[in-house]
Amino acid sequence: MATGATLGIVNNIAAGRPWHEGLLTNIGLSMALSYGPGGRFIEGVTQNARGAMVDSGAAFNVTAAETAASSARMQTRVGSEVEPPIVGAQEGAATPVAEEPVMDMPEGTVMYGDTPLAEAEARGMYQNARRDSPHNEVAVYRNSETGECIVVQGNNEYVDARASTNSAMREFIEGRPGEPGRWDLVEHSHPVDPATGVTLEPHRYPSGQGGDFEVARWQAEQSGKPVEQTIGIVTERGNETVTYGYDPADPQPYSLTYPGPDGAPVTQRFRSMEAYGEWYENQPGTGGGSPHIDAEATTAVAAAPGRETVAELKRRAFEAEARAGELRRGDWAKRAENLRETFEQLEGIASSPEEIQALAAQELAELAALEGEMPPRPPAPEPRPVKLTQEGGLAATEGMQILQADGTLSDPTHGLKKHGPTAPLKWLENLAETNPSGVAARFLDGTVMETVTAEAIAAAQPEIDAFLASNPPAGKNLVLARYEPGLGNLGEGYYKNPATGLVEPIPAGMPLTEVQVILKATGATPPDRAYVIQSTYPALP
Repeated sequence: MATGATLGIVNNIAAGRPWHEGLLTNIGLSMALSYGPGGRFIEGVTQNARGAMVDSGAAFNVTAAETAASSARMQTRVGSEVEPPIVGAQEGAATPVAEEPVMDMPEGTVMYGDTPLAEAEARGMYQNARRDSPHNEVAVYRNSETGECIVVQGNNEYVDARASTNSAMREFIEGRPGEPGRWDLVEHSHPVDPATGVTLEPHRYPSGQGGDFEVARWQAEQSGKPVEQTIGIVTERGNETVTYGYDPADPQPYSLTYPGPDGAPVTQRFRSMEAYGEWYENQPGTGGGSPHIDAEATTAVAAAPGRETVAELKRRAFEAEARAGELRRGDWAKRAENLRETFEQLEGIASSPEEIQALAAQELAELAALEGEMPPRPPAPEPRPVKLTQEGGLAATEGMQILQADGTLSDPTHGLKKHGPTAPLKWLENLAETNPSGVAARFLDGTVMETVTAEAIAAAQPEIDAFLASNPPAGKNLVLARYEPGLGNLGEGYYKNPATGLVEPIPAGMPLTEVQVILKATGATPPDRAYVIQSTYPALP
């Protein structure tokens, strides 16, 4: 319990807040720490820790007085580098030097500069964090618009930079209202094993579904450009780097470069996450395990009660809360939030599975029950070799407006924005309410979206040729015949239930197996672009 309180105290002193802020939920502990010797001890510890953080540049909200005090301390240290001999030490014997203890930065801590950090500065901070806390992950993020970089501290399993689940990240973003851009991952570390001092072999590769590769793919789909990210690991040779990425224009979009047995870089490419999983399972040292941390992995953990870690329980609660939000179920979201907060309180109190079971058996059962109530996400179809709709893919003409024959501008093309994998589910829910068809959906996979849209256009080429031969005015739409690529379910979304009149999530028994593509004439003639892709979306048959 004292350890858990200390984590909260460290969070507060790092941010320049009073040490006891937010810790009064446990009245007994608050009284013990606020009065008498316990209170005086904590005050002294926090003052020393705060000073150490200011000296190292890790503290936030640093005042001018603290800066001056730090400068004085540093000068004092420089002037006293020669330590006096220890009483009782033999002459000529090595004099032991007392090392200042290194404090782990609290999980979720966001490190940034008074002025925007350049990538080189952020990487230096990142390397310091890796050195000081090698058993935890840490990551560098870069703003997609401004180029500013920040560093986020993780735990021994992952780095959480989501404002919805990381309160420090939420405070950081809320402190910059209206700032453009998103925070893209640049580099992160995988932790070393305390027993061996190196990164365990299964962790020397990127995680798959629900992890590292999925982040790279999402960023590539957002930017419309190839993305590469790096992982810092420690092997028997020392610090080494793993590079992985996603290129939507490549038939094998997932790339991986890792150090081989002799340290020389080895490069592999994969057509899908399933292909990567098969490759990973056959690598020496992985034990035949899976790199994926998707719903199936969560279910497997839930099926083995008694072996959970606090970090895993928090992750499962995060996932449940996110899924509840997708399904617009506020009651489920609240249950998941309460469970997440309970599991956060276990940090520093319970470390072994036995302790977790003893303290949170009821909450473990509630989490398993909640996961069982939620319908799983529809499985993404197996990607085909990528086929682009046009040079540059869908992103090449996304957001384009056409000057129509009547002199007005058309609605922007919006396939990716409104029906891509990252289209807001709330927007789709509202669209289903007003859409004449009563259905609104998004694709599950950006690569599949690109490929099946290209196939739908190719299948309708005679129809397109006839349309263009009629010299359509600029701005006129052509709704292509529905196309079924034979991949099974392509998306997820909402529909208006004819029995109840209510908008509900599309159930698994109603797969979105077809593709609907809408083209818009530009008024130009070949070889110029005669049409743009106004929209494309998965549809019910």
